[in-house]
Amino acid sequence: MAGGAVRVRTRVQWRDEMGRYAARVDEGAEEAQRELSEIGATLARALAPRRRGILAGSIQSTGHGFATGALTYALPQEEGAGAHPIGEPGQVLGNREDEFGPVRGPVLHPGNPAVHFMRNALRLLKPRIMPTIRSNMP
Repeated sequence: MAGGAVRVRTRVQWRDEMGRYAARVDEGAEEAQRELSEIGATLARALAPRRRGILAGSIQSTGHGFATGALTYALPQEEGAGAHPIGEPGQVLGNREDEFGPVRGPVLHPGNPAVHFMRNALRLLKPRIMPTIRSNMP
């Protein structure tokens, strides 16, 4: 009877230790994810085109990755854009930074090459993933 009690205690102790270990692994994985998300956002902001800073300023950590809130602007910067009309008929357009305008729209925007700031941020982040995970594990 005493042997049975010891065996039950051993199993309970093992189960409790494994439960604590599993919980710590989960916490470590979440912390690694948060850290990598912040690093990725920082890298993407640094690599983003800096015309007015709107795009870089919109890049945030989501806690499980990083994203931009300026999607209609970010995608043509990330993937590039061909020539396209901008503005409505009769709309007054101008850009002080480029000393362009004022003119009445629509005008033909020449497009822009791909910058790949998000993709390059992820590429720079990849070598840090496993070390960050390992540093947060029990």
